[in-house]
Amino acid sequence: MTTRRVAVGGYAFGDSAPAARRLGLLADLFEPASRPFLARFAGRPLDLAVDLGCGAGHTTRLLASVLGPRRALGLDQSASFVALAAADAPPGVEFAVHDVTRAPFPCPPADLLSCRLLLSHLPDPPGLTRRHDRLATLSPPAPRAAAMFAQNLAIWGPQALEDGVAGEREVGGGWSRTWSSWPPAADRPRSPGSSASSPIGVRA
Repeated sequence: MTTRRVAVGGYAFGDSAPAARRLGLLADLFEPASRPFLARFAGRPLDLAVDLGCGAGHTTRLLASVLGPRRALGLDQSASFVALAAADAPPGVEFAVHDVTRAPFPCPPADLLSCRLLLSHLPDPPGLTRRHDRLATLSPPAPRAAAMFAQNLAIWGPQALEDGVAGEREVGGGWSRTWSSWPPAADRPRSPGSSASSPIGVRA
């Protein structure tokens, strides 16, 4: 069986309004782990910090909040997400449409380059070497995780059905209703591989 994913704006989940809401849920989920990671680079003067693959701008605003650069710039090839990010950008935070796999970037040399949840969208470049690998276990509040999984299915439902990874019942709304009333009763379907605590492993 061949699996196809249709990427819109460079994102496997597309850049629609539901996809933007999903990114908001992911931002909430990952902020507690991302904030202390970024804080390790705080305390040094930064003229320009660039967020690669900024999506709807959550990571760029977090970068600006934690590090306080004079200017924070978010780059993403999705014009839809960039417009959404720029709509409520705080002072000193800017966004531009750009494919981050292509140089030069539309800015002067940066003091810091950052990305979060970007590499999974890109092919491994030649010579890439993993320098640091740490596993973090996230235990998000159940309703937040439930909403995120419901968004995943809402966006990928038809393709999931075609690929055989979900059935008519799930794509028809069964999972969405289940996740919206967490925790599921014993007779309700669970997502494959789920558990009551739903820990999520993250490689940073």
